[in-house]
Amino acid sequence: MNNKLSLFDDTMGLFVECITIAGGVVHDSDAQIAHFTLMARAFNDLRAAYRLLIEGYYAQMFPLLRSSYECSSRMHLFTIKPSFATKWLSGKEIPDRDIRKEFVEENIWKETYSSLSGYTHMNFKTMSLHSYDTSLDEVKVFAFGGHQNERALKILSSSLIGNATFALAISSKPYYSLMSDDWAKRFGTLLVALAKLTQDPVGTSS
Repeated sequence: MNNKLSLFDDTMGLFVECITIAGGVVHDSDAQIAHFTLMARAFNDLRAAYRLLIEGYYAQMFPLLRSSYECSSRMHLFTIKPSFATKWLSGKEIPDRDIRKEFVEENIWKETYSSLSGYTHMNFKTMSLHSYDTSLDEVKVFAFGGHQNERALKILSSSLIGNATFALAISSKPYYSLMSDDWAKRFGTLLVALAKLTQDPVGTSS
């Protein structure tokens, strides 16, 4: 198992603590209710994506990562524009492109969404995640079912950890003042580790 996935366990442990704290808060506004609902969905999406990753279903994890991103974008929207939460809770769709227009960092959110969508849609780039190299460099074999590819596992675990940390940062924002000093310290340590992981996603230095 990729040792770097221990960072995912650390992230989700912090997530569980945040959810526990949030569960003790009275959510009486539409924005608060919507945020708590989306936080639960993001957590479940990330846990499911992890299961697919370790089972070798690499392409199948991307729709879940994009779903987690969409939870984060809506949580961020409802934080800065609470009125949108009432619309969302009534069952009305808010397209992600419209959500991003409300953000100062629109381009960053757009790039992230496009990257995740590139592996979510049914195109040939996505199909490459269903293949693995044989002993002959020019030959690829398509896998039916999960398959183990150490290089893919290392790269995609970096993507999973990055998305999980991002979702945690957005989810915890309304509750940050309620979190313990120890939680804040461990979250800071996680951010430092993530920065190093981003610089070395394949794990060549490990």
